[in-house]
Amino acid sequence: MSPDRNKSDKSTIQDSASNPEDRKYQPEHEKRSYLRYLSLGFELAASLAVPIYIGYQIDQNTSGAPWFTLSGIVLGMILFFYTMFKTVRAVDQEKT
Repeated sequence: MSPDRNKSDKSTIQDSASNPEDRKYQPEHEKRSYLRYLSLGFELAASLAVPIYIGYQIDQNTSGAPWFTLSGIVLGMILFFYTMFKTVRAVDQEKT
């Protein structure tokens, strides 16, 4: 390989890396996908945490037996898997 060719390849790589505009550019669809995954994480956390918290608060204000907390855990797990199923189905429909 000639030394001139190596030099031109390196300068092209350096030119593209040194341009800050290229690094800042993000297509609009990539920004939307980040927001989709951020909202998915929030949905999953909320679907699990909210029923457990409500069950815990009911248990604290009543007899103190853990039945409402356990019910909240079961309901949270059901909501969690329902949200996952709904999301996977939506992603599959987008790919086809």
